[in-house]
Amino acid sequence: MSPTVQWTLSDEYQFKMIADIPHETPATVRQKIACPCHLPQEWAQHREGVTQAFEDIDKHGFCSVAGAWRSSLAAVAVPLGTPINGMSLAFNLTVPNHGTTSQDLYDDLGPRLLALVQGIEAMLGE
Repeated sequence: MSPTVQWTLSDEYQFKMIADIPHETPATVRQKIACPCHLPQEWAQHREGVTQAFEDIDKHGFCSVAGAWRSSLAAVAVPLGTPINGMSLAFNLTVPNHGTTSQDLYDDLGPRLLALVQGIEAMLGE
């Protein structure tokens, strides 16, 4: 049985963001997600994590989280550089948190997922 992953931000917040951003660039998506105007309580709760994720993407090309959705899960994510059919997409790898260190996420899994996404972008001609 595969594990169920819950989004860090509520589904309501995520779906509102997605509905509000058709055919926009990743930079515009980032600006809209980081706007406290959509659901202020959600933003207050998750501002630090979202801000850190953006900083990690800028620095490493990916972001990671361990135990925030479920204490048993850790994950890395890489945004696709260009929207596909008007949708901004990201690739995610979720692994058991038990036995996975932040070093594993940043030194092994994150760079490997980033290389995979960069290969896909190359195949797409980006």
